Amino acid sequence: MWPDQIPTSITDQATANTFTDAQIKASIVGNYIHDSLTEDAIEQLSEESELYKVKDLDGNKYFDGASYFHVITSMVDLDNGHLVSNTKKHLR
Repeated sequence: MWPDQIPTSITDQATANTFTDAQIKASIVGNYIHDSLTEDAIEQLSEESELYKVKDLDGNKYFDGASYFHVITSMVDLDNGHLVSNTKKHLR
């Protein structure tokens, strides 16, 4: 999704638009996820930035949304059953 050079498969404007659209969406999702995190979470994730920050052809860095989400989910304990039951108990 974030190549070092323009892919040879881009031969017309429609293909370029589709390619760029996918990059923009990945960047927007990454920024949205980043803006939703607490400062502690951002600090913890900064150690893994090599996995989710990418450079465009001009060298600008972007958050790749899909990669960012993957890094976050790999760091989170996915067993939230006890959290749900505690919340239900608290709400009762």
